[in-house]
Amino acid sequence: MSLASDEAVLRDAADLIARRRRERSVERVVSTALPTAHGTFTAVGYRSVADGAEHIAVVKGDVAGRHDVPVHIHHACLAGDVFHALACDCGTQIEHALTAIERRGAGALLYLARADRGEGGHAGPTHSDVGAQILADLGLPSSTDILQ
Repeated sequence: MSLASDEAVLRDAADLIARRRRERSVERVVSTALPTAHGTFTAVGYRSVADGAEHIAVVKGDVAGRHDVPVHIHHACLAGDVFHALACDCGTQIEHALTAIERRGAGALLYLARADRGEGGHAGPTHSDVGAQILADLGLPSSTDILQ
């Protein structure tokens, strides 16, 4: 390869990286009130562009621009979340997160669907990409402390 073609490849790679950083891998599709035993929250629904997976942000209060609110990221676990299986404490983690958010008066719980293969069997966006884009959409700073 010549120096000119090497530089062209590097420019193309840099352009691709910059474009990927701007692309959205999730889109906001719905927002509604969510009354719970822990108080009333706002449920914000998102859909992954690549694979159609649905994710939910359960939000209390105005979180935009705040560093001082609890944020919990939870990966869907049918057995623990719905059936409270004894093999894990997933359902308990959600309860504790919602209690902490209600106590503080503001915060967010991100409930992320399990990662599946995208179209054509290619892996979709990672949970960290999805979570980061949802946090950005909610206006939460990237330096917000995340409780896992």
